[in-house]
Amino acid sequence: MLTVTNIRVDAPRTAAGKGGCMLDFTGSLTLEKGAHCLLIGPSGCGKTTLMAVMGGLMRAQRGDVVFDGASYAGLSARALDALRVRAFSFVFQRLHLIGHLTAAQNVALAASGAGLRADEARVAALLEAVGLAGKHNQKAQSLSQGEAQRVAIARAMMNNPQVIFADEPTSALDDRHTDIVMDLLFSMALAQGASLVVATHDARIKNRFSHVVEMGQNKMEQDKGQEAPQ
Repeated sequence: MLTVTNIRVDAPRTAAGKGGCMLDFTGSLTLEKGAHCLLIGPSGCGKTTLMAVMGGLMRAQRGDVVFDGASYAGLSARALDALRVRAFSFVFQRLHLIGHLTAAQNVALAASGAGLRADEARVAALLEAVGLAGKHNQKAQSLSQGEAQRVAIARAMMNNPQVIFADEPTSALDDRHTDIVMDLLFSMALAQGASLVVATHDARIKNRFSHVVEMGQNKMEQDKGQEAPQ
């Protein structure tokens, strides 16, 4: 279980001494094991910042995140890094594939980056699961945008994460490919028994989530309805 409480993140001060608030999240958010949560709002509302704090990529100046009993505020930088590598995975808006490596090599990087041995059979199974069974040896730079995104999703599943974080996974997609990507994220999360957190401004996917956090200027509203159709 992951719980977020009263998070504030301040922007770094400039040389002129100017700073500001990047995120002021007043209240609490709880993500149960295997649950799905949508952080939705316009650009600049802090949704990606909140997701980064939840995933241990950023530190908050106020408040805390607790995952499986571990308080981020009480963890050293090294301990927080270790927790993030062990428990979380990310599908970033910029996919960060390495162009001269093959699809399979890009997926395997998730294991080597975590200090694990890359299981070739698992790499192959993940690429097959995302519909890229024939693309193992194709260089990432020659993949279509849709294929590259599926490689990034496969890479995010490589280390059996407990929570998957996806930033704007559908913002540049048409309706058909939006459905394909969301179906894939939900099915892969279900197969892993993982929770899923998506940050977006894309209202098309809102009705697919039972737990929606609507973020905007000076407001944050949560809707915890019945399980939504996926």
